[in-house]
Amino acid sequence: MLKKLTYLLFFSLFSFANAEFYTIKLAVYKNLSTLKKEIKKLSPQLQKHVNIVQVGELYKASIDPKNNRKSLHPLLPAYKKVFADAFITGVKQTNVKKDKKIIPMYTGTSLYSKIKNRTLYLCSEGKNKNKVLIAVIFKKNTVNYKPLIGKIPPVSALYTIKNNKLFLYQKGLLDTKVYSLLEKTYKNYYLISSWVGNKKLNHLRYYFTLKDAKVYLKSF
Repeated sequence: MLKKLTYLLFFSLFSFANAEFYTIKLAVYKNLSTLKKEIKKLSPQLQKHVNIVQVGELYKASIDPKNNRKSLHPLLPAYKKVFADAFITGVKQTNVKKDKKIIPMYTGTSLYSKIKNRTLYLCSEGKNKNKVLIAVIFKKNTVNYKPLIGKIPPVSALYTIKNNKLFLYQKGLLDTKVYSLLEKTYKNYYLISSWVGNKKLNHLRYYFTLKDAKVYLKSF
């Protein structure tokens, strides 16, 4: 279980580190509100794929990176109707700098309101030989995984939520095939599933308090 849990937590961070990606760069604005107003002119389907990154005092908009440049060609004309200077370009595999952060486009989603600025305590679902307990610290744009029980390295990542799906970024890129979903809300915890494409890999418990998480672990 320990190996599986480690895979689930870090797969989205490393699964495409060596891949080559392409995106459509839309625009660079100094005013975030103005940029978001322009994005709202796009169809809802096109808006779903837009990301905003803040670098210093500038806000840069682009769409989710793809590993196939040709797949972006049919989309470019639609984006150019609002952003006339939009263009397809390769994405460099550079680390996210301290002055660079992801701006969530859809912060009003129910999942975002449940986890933003909260610390949850992750436990595996069901009986396992290796007990694992991780403090998952959600901030506005970042999430930190701090192991409390179990030999798992700590990890920090940028995250965003679209259509109530939780995505993690690696090196400024977003793998839309790897995400998490809130399945159920119980009295003491959220049950959150991990997915790759249309395949569910697992579901995990995110307790609201450390005390309840430890009680659960001690029950096995």
